[in-house]
Amino acid sequence: MRCINIITNNYLLQVQSHEILFHKTQDVESPNALILNATESSYLSESFTHLLATFTSPELNDFIPPAWVNLVIIKHHVYKALANYYLAQLLLKRHTGERSHLRRLEEIYIEDDSIITTDIRVPKSADEEASLGFCHLRMGLTKINDATRVMRLNRLRGIGLEYVVQTTKEKLLDLMGDKSEDELEMYLDPPKIGGEFILLI
Repeated sequence: MRCINIITNNYLLQVQSHEILFHKTQDVESPNALILNATESSYLSESFTHLLATFTSPELNDFIPPAWVNLVIIKHHVYKALANYYLAQLLLKRHTGERSHLRRLEEIYIEDDSIITTDIRVPKSADEEASLGFCHLRMGLTKINDATRVMRLNRLRGIGLEYVVQTTKEKLLDLMGDKSEDELEMYLDPPKIGGEFILLI
């Protein structure tokens, strides 16, 4: 048990350090930076999924406070929402100049046969670019609504936590333009975003 606790604590510290580094590099909005932010957000989301599996394992389940488990679930949803937000921003905000960055999307998408997704990987027209962007926007809103639901059901409160969830939803809603959340339901799930954390020094 002591060995398991040490491994879990080390992994938790690693994830938290990645969180801190991630939030220090969010001011740049160039196309390449948005793609990098998306993969880093996806990495953090998957890290919290792994941490959740550890917390709820038979060896640790009885020793982990429920509030910790719910916090990990919320962070998984928030970072998944952010990953989709960054790609929605990339696709829905018309960046001028060279558009070769769109070809990088094919490199970061992971094929997952367990879900039905849009066939678009690299947009070949403005319509496809917008369609893929709305797929990511719908997924981002779904995930941030999931985070909000977990917070309310478990009565989790905290200025920092509420701020992150609220501001993430506001960012997503800012990209909707004239569309309503109901109109987004026509869009399929986007391709799964691969996670990669890159520290720029």
